[in-house]
Amino acid sequence: MKYFRNSAVFLLVLTAVLGIAMSPQVAASEATELPMSIKAILPDNQKDGVSGYFNLQVNPNEKQTIYIEIKNNKSEDILVNLTPTNAYSQTTGGIFYDVDVDSLDTAILDEAFALSQNISMENEVVIKANETIEVPIEITVPNMNKGTIIGGVLIEEEVEVSEQASETLKKDTAQFKVITKTAFAIAIQLDLPGQAEPAFSFGEAGFNAVGPKVYIEMLNDAPIIQRQIAGEYKVSDEEGKELFSGNFEPIIMAPKTKINFSMNWDSSALESGKYTLSITADVAGKEMLVEENFEINNDSVEEYSARANQPITQTQGGIPYWAVIIAVVISVGLTILFVKKKK
Repeated sequence: MKYFRNSAVFLLVLTAVLGIAMSPQVAASEATELPMSIKAILPDNQKDGVSGYFNLQVNPNEKQTIYIEIKNNKSEDILVNLTPTNAYSQTTGGIFYDVDVDSLDTAILDEAFALSQNISMENEVVIKANETIEVPIEITVPNMNKGTIIGGVLIEEEVEVSEQASETLKKDTAQFKVITKTAFAIAIQLDLPGQAEPAFSFGEAGFNAVGPKVYIEMLNDAPIIQRQIAGEYKVSDEEGKELFSGNFEPIIMAPKTKINFSMNWDSSALESGKYTLSITADVAGKEMLVEENFEINNDSVEEYSARANQPITQTQGGIPYWAVIIAVVISVGLTILFVKKKK
């Protein structure tokens, strides 16, 4: 998944290392110039004071063509892929851009806010050596009169297998191939004339054995970027005993999105049973108190145990395995003793 923060021009350098290292020695690679440079050419309806990405003042149903400047810094031609993206909220807070995310932990609540369907452009362009071009991006504003909708454009250099950088080191050192792929993304924010009201809420709590983590559903059901979500939390067991607590710093969420906001399970014990997650939140100056019950079942405990290679602790409301074994041994012993005495 490709994650990008909602600010200026975003850069992601992806490096995949292939092969098996035969010793702990590491080869240092020399710093190289980025293969291309990206710049947003800001139009007249750009919001004052905002630079680096598109923040456009728009009206419903209108069409606009914007331009992205791409410079090829190489002395050879490059092939560049361009892909429209949607804005999602991260499970730990923040905004990222991707084409299509299929996840239970993050989703867009209203498909009208999947901006990728309103962005069109050439899917790929060839840029000659040391050349600079302007790529047109056509945007169709959705039929809505208030709020904000955001998305973006992902720009990647296509790297052929034959272009992979390869290094072979001396005997008894690592032998590997390095594939370097550079990707940029530019955010597009459309601000409509009307002012939308906030519509933030909390949903159900739950447990995820991957981590392990406890989570609370957060819903931003308004066409606005919901900012300043912060708070304190604690997790208690069925008897009301506090197991652990913590806080989360101010986060933001993309318009019309929901997430399962995750918090690390900070208790040394992980047992099946019923628990309560309590949150005191401050959402843009508004205090919200949340108390949600959730349950951890034996399957989740066993899944975490297998992942972490940890022994399973005693489960609440059940009999420990060692107690069962001892009980069986004692029962068998008493039975044998009773039979011998009877004989």
